This record gives sequence, C-alpha cells and structure tokens, in this order.
Amino acid sequence: MFSFLRFQGRLLLNKPCSFVFPQFYKMASNEAEFYTFDALDIDGNNVSMGKYRGNVVIVKNYAQLQDLYTKYSSQGLRILAFPCNQFRNQEPGTNAEIKEAARNKFGLTFDFFSKVDVNGPDALPLFIYLQKTLKGTLTNSIKWNFTKFLIDRNGIPYKRYSPTTDPEDMTKDIEKLFPPRNLHSPKTSGDVCASVSPMTKLMESLLATLTFDVLCKLVYFVEMTPPTFPLTYFSFLLLLED
Repeated sequence: MFSFLRFQGRLLLNKPCSFVFPQFYKMASNEAEFYTFDALDIDGNNVSMGKYRGNVVIVKNYAQLQDLYTKYSSQGLRILAFPCNQFRNQEPGTNAEIKEAARNKFGLTFDFFSKVDVNGPDALPLFIYLQKTLKGTLTNSIKWNFTKFLIDRNGIPYKRYSPTTDPEDMTKDIEKLFPPRNLHSPKTSGDVCASVSPMTKLMESLLATLTFDVLCKLVYFVEMTPPTFPLTYFSFLLLLED
C-alpha cells in the first residue's frame, strides 16, 4: 500500500536521470478554461480550480514535489496531487489512508485530491483537458504515475513533463512564471549607489554647487547648443564665470 509514496521516497534519494518533453506554450484562448474545472479534495470536498487563480500551479498524479513546494510556496507555487491506481495498482489505499500516509508519514503539506482516473472513459475532465492542451510523445495519454503539468499564473497550461523528469529540472521553468520581483530582493540604497558611475557622481557634486540662476542658464544653453561636446562644454565654462 502507498507504493507511489514509497517510490517517491526512493526518487528523492536516487535522483534519476530526467528527460523533459517541452510543449508549445498555449496562448490566451486557453487562459480561463483551466479555472472552469473542479475536483474532489482528499476529504471529499469539491474544489474549483479557480481557487488557484493567480498562482503558478503544478498538477500531477504523484507526491514527490515537497522540496519544490517548500522552496517556492511563499512566491505563489501551488501543487495539486491526484493519486491514481491505474498504473499496476500502485495506489490501492482509500483516500483516508492516502491522506494519513501523506501528512503524517511523509510530511507532505501541499494540496491532495481524491483518487482519480487520468486515462480512459472515467478520466477526470481536468486531466482530459491537460492531455489535449499539452500533448505527449507518441500518445497524449498519461504513461505513468509521475507525469506533471505546469500551469502559469493566468491559468494557461505551460509545459508537460515526462514521468522521468526530476522536479529539480523544473525549477527554471517555474521561476520564469513568477513575477520578477518575487525572484530577487529589491536593491538597497547601497547597491544603487555602488552602481552609479564616477562621472555621474562628479556631475551630481558639481550641480549641487550651482546657484539656481546659473543652473537655469545652463539648461538654456544646453537646449540651444547643437549636440557637440566642445561647444556645450565651452558654454558651460562661460556660465560658471558669469
């Protein structure tokens, strides 16, 4: 029981080679459709995907993404785990058993949903939509319990990852989808000062010594003088002698 969770524990240690199947980024025609789907969470409550509006979302049917969630949840990453028993009966447990193992045994803190089918006539509509939007290699069907779908902050499906893709190999794509201000701390005043050129500092010091009258004349001469350095420089010297 809970084989998909145990398998992910081994994945965290073994770090297998990974292969990414890149997909074309779907444009605005798919922007809102993701939010029209819903699913039952692990406790049987109906959850609209609209709940995740404005977040970068990873949809996948397995549980080995805790490291990514811990690293990026404060920046808006949400991970939706959908257990599935369609792949060699890897997940025969009940929803209650899955929740118990995920929360208490493995310490997984992202969102879990009820066990679903991801292929076939009883597949969850959300997964049918994702398969059609982000096509797979050879077939659109989900091939194994570890396929992942990345959704941007506007609900646009961004990329599909193969079962063998290590979550660490998804970090660059995830970071691209965050607002730039979330990736780097704002510059301090010291950083800004350090980036100012010596010439700029010199001009700032010089301008600080000018009287208002001289400064007004300087602006006038600069505007009226052709953009040639010697003439502008000569006019500037004349102003200082005035």
